[in-house]
Amino acid sequence: RADLIVLFSHNIQSTYVKNLKSLTECPVIAWDIQPPYNSHIAVHMANSIAEKHFQSPEELPLPPFLSRQTPKKCFINSDNTKKKPVIALHPGSGSPHKIVDPEYFAHLVDISQQNNRRPVLIQGPADADVCREVMERTEPHSKPDIFRSGSLLQLAEFLRSAREFIGNDSGVAHLAGCLGVKSKVLFKTTDPQIWAPLGPDVESIEIEKDGGYESRPRHLWGSDGELMGAKP
Repeated sequence: RADLIVLFSHNIQSTYVKNLKSLTECPVIAWDIQPPYNSHIAVHMANSIAEKHFQSPEELPLPPFLSRQTPKKCFINSDNTKKKPVIALHPGSGSPHKIVDPEYFAHLVDISQQNNRRPVLIQGPADADVCREVMERTEPHSKPDIFRSGSLLQLAEFLRSAREFIGNDSGVAHLAGCLGVKSKVLFKTTDPQIWAPLGPDVESIEIEKDGGYESRPRHLWGSDGELMGAKP
């Protein structure tokens, strides 16, 4: 038996909402799924139970981790013994409309290698094609490692070991942000004021939505030409 039901809907006065309230004895909160202007989606959803003494999304405790060691079997094209600072790159996303040109990430790979960093592509279940495109566009001498994990815990362990995360608007970016990893998140079609990952060190970078942006990620380089935020 539920103690509370929170229903997110585009129509909080719908017949479905009214029927649900009539069929249960516990309280039902019907909450508009669309956040107010410039309101972050996580805060908007948390506000639905504000009167029930909820904790801020940024104050919720993280689950315990077993270790900070990422299994070698998760890496492709690598012996996992390199000691260079890791730049974790996620060129994919759950929606193809959020994916920045693979050339963008290929430049990140090349400049990371040039600055004695270890770029690692994160390849999720739907990211094989875009990771392959990035690999094809990198210089022959600077092919990145690939991280492919079968579990969320292993992905979290890897992200915590990285010096920095750079990726598209995706679940991986949200995980990196909440883990406290220094993160730069690329927004192509979504609004970062609503969807930006929450975390203590997250920077949102808006990419032009019409596809006319330059493939070279100028936003991520310092005046000295080095990857911003990647210094020891």
